[in-house]
Amino acid sequence: MKKIILLSALCLSLTAVSLAGKKSDAPDPGFAVIQNGPVLKVLYKGTKPCNVKISILDSNMQRVFSESLRQTEGFARPYNMEQLPEGKYVVEVTDDSGASRQSVVIPGKKTGKQFHIEKVHDSSDRYLFMAGKDAGAFELKVVDRDGKTVYFESKSVKKDFAQVYNLSALRGEGFIQIRDANGNEQKVEF
Repeated sequence: MKKIILLSALCLSLTAVSLAGKKSDAPDPGFAVIQNGPVLKVLYKGTKPCNVKISILDSNMQRVFSESLRQTEGFARPYNMEQLPEGKYVVEVTDDSGASRQSVVIPGKKTGKQFHIEKVHDSSDRYLFMAGKDAGAFELKVVDRDGKTVYFESKSVKKDFAQVYNLSALRGEGFIQIRDANGNEQKVEF
């Protein structure tokens, strides 16, 4: 009988020791930021429901965005930072246990050429100009063979744009020059 009691006590103490060292399967509290270009996804997991404040700070530690969530234990929230200038930002999450910060870098907007000009097929004096909706503002000028600007146009586009320019009134050589707000330029001689 003593052996059975002793063996049971030994098994019970070994079980207690092995369970005491086992960690919980629950994730550790904290937050993370997953970035996809200018879009940030903030993931948060707390230890208990509490009020949580999310702040986005610029490089001068000035708040550019803030949001408070009430009585939450966890969340995943996207933040589109496309309208902010490129640069370094800080995501700050504050809960009952204090504030945590993580730095992110927002890339600049693409400034590639958003326009194109070409001669219209089977025409010697007509040129097609096309600009995408992201072109913004542009200037178009037509210069004759003497270097004199004979036509100038400045436009700002918010949607796709196309126009045919008829240069039949110009005799001889010259060129069409396009320049956008991003400094991109194209020159087509005729």
